Amino acid sequence: MAAEHREVTAFDGATIAYTVFAGAEPAIVILHGLAGSSNEFVPTATALAPRRMILVDQRGHGASTRTPADVSRLAFVDDVVRVIEAEEHEPVDLVGQSMGAHTAMLVAAHRPDLVRRLVMLEGDAGGGSADDRAAIGSFFRSWPVPFADRADARELLGDGALARAWIADLEQRSDGLHPRFHADVMVRTLGV
Repeated sequence: MAAEHREVTAFDGATIAYTVFAGAEPAIVILHGLAGSSNEFVPTATALAPRRMILVDQRGHGASTRTPADVSRLAFVDDVVRVIEAEEHEPVDLVGQSMGAHTAMLVAAHRPDLVRRLVMLEGDAGGGSADDRAAIGSFFRSWPVPFADRADARELLGDGALARAWIADLEQRSDGLHPRFHADVMVRTLGV
């Protein structure tokens, strides 16, 4: 399955990266959760062939600008709208997981003309309590980055499904393995 990496520029100059898998319309656009990246959904894109798939790295994540100035919900919504308008001429099936589900819901509410179907996985309308958001922020800040190797990361993060996704997505740099996000940006995104 051929994949093409593309980018759009957001209103604030941030780069929003996404991957397009060629296939039949209507397209399925997938948004990952907080601290994730589109890499998590490559197996999904492969499994759903021959549908056209667009996997978006939301701002602050993956190959998109990792330290955007604006992490408001409106900024996330505008980014997705820009990707859909750049790629599609008809409404899409919009899928979001966790934070991506919240973004997808807001995109569908803001621009229903762009969304044919909405699928929300592990998401809710409120984004969790302030205490939950603070705990998540503290957790991300506690990571001893860089990790020496994936076993080191697994020792801290565990072996659950989410931990396995984060570990698989770690980026190799000269000094070790780094997440494809900055903890402080995740904290700002959560609003804590």
